[in-house]
Amino acid sequence: MRLRRVEIERFRGFKELRWDLAGGFICLIGPGDSTKTTILDAIEIALSPRWNLSFDDADFYDADTGKPLAITVTVGDLPEELKSEAKYGLSARG
Repeated sequence: MRLRRVEIERFRGFKELRWDLAGGFICLIGPGDSTKTTILDAIEIALSPRWNLSFDDADFYDADTGKPLAITVTVGDLPEELKSEAKYGLSARG
């Protein structure tokens, strides 16, 4: 399984992020408080097997809970067992 694209809208310090990941090895480098952990947290949330995730005001961009946040992660090179309709096949997109 490989991450192909990460899209974040109105999550913590990101108003909008569209990131196409190229290559097999990605490294996030930057000073403290430059949103590296926010990107990793967003990926973790999107790929989480839990149905009920909790968010608080600090998770919304500018603490504006009136506008929804969105996190979309596109993955590729999935194992065949994850592509079956019985598991996640109905959520697949190409």
